[in-house]
Amino acid sequence: MATKYRLPCHGDAFVAVDASQAGLSITCPCGEQVQVPTWRELSRLERLEAEPATGQAARRRSDDSSNWTPQKGLIFLGLVILVFSSALAGIFGMSMPSEQPIHVNYDSIRERANSLSLNDSMKEWHDLRGGLRKDELNSMVRFRAIQESYRRWVYISIGGCVIGALLCIIGVATSGMSLRVPQ
Repeated sequence: MATKYRLPCHGDAFVAVDASQAGLSITCPCGEQVQVPTWRELSRLERLEAEPATGQAARRRSDDSSNWTPQKGLIFLGLVILVFSSALAGIFGMSMPSEQPIHVNYDSIRERANSLSLNDSMKEWHDLRGGLRKDELNSMVRFRAIQESYRRWVYISIGGCVIGALLCIIGVATSGMSLRVPQ
C-alpha cells in the first residue's frame, strides 16, 4: 500500500495524496483545486496512518489482487499437460528398444556344417526347413510387443501435447490476449 500524505487545503480541510499524484492538480472535498507538490516536497508533509480496509474498498482490493480467470486457468492447464506429455514422449521415445542387427558369423556356421555327419546334417536341414525354433520365435514376439507398447505410449504422449497446445490456444483466443511480444 502506498504511503499517504496530508495535503492541507483552506481551513481544516485536507486531501490525502500519495507519491503517484506528485505534481498533479486535484480537487479537494471542499471544491478547491489544489496543486500536489513534487515528490521531494511531499516527503516534508505529515504522513497519514494506514487505515484498515473495510467495506467496499476491501472488496475492491481483494478483487484486484485476484486476477485469475477461467481463461488463464485453461492456459495453465494446457501448459501443464503440454510439459508433462512432452516429457513422457521424450522418455519413451529415447528409451524405446530398437532392433539390433543380427550378426552372422558365416565361418563358424561353415565349420559346424563341415563337422556334421550326413545324418546330423539331414536333421539340421529338417529343423531349419520347419522355421525358427520356438525359443527364438518367442523372444522376437516379446521384443515386438515391448517395442509396440513403447510406440503406443509415444503416440499417446504426442496426443497429450496436441491437447495441451489446443487448450492453450483456446485459452488465449477466449481471453483476447495477444500472442505477440510487446516491442
